Amino acid sequence: MSGKDKRSKHTVDAFVTWLPEYCKDCRTCEHICPVDNLSFNGDKMVSAGKCIQCGLCMNYCPDFAVEVKPKPKKPSAKSKEAVK
Repeated sequence: MSGKDKRSKHTVDAFVTWLPEYCKDCRTCEHICPVDNLSFNGDKMVSAGKCIQCGLCMNYCPDFAVEVKPKPKKPSAKSKEAVK
């Protein structure tokens, strides 16, 4: 993919960051996403704004070019009880 800025991360949406310097344009992230959130417009990754933070794009990317912010952990019943 020509024209990529090889020095930076690109924030695709609130949860997804793309590292173009690692991307080999295999589009595994695009095909694995269960909600069709990711796609490419020319040489840029774009988001449809539907990310559910499942992490499949990140986990299946063979080049480690996608990062997904993890979902916040829900407090367990035990930790809720400790707060009272």
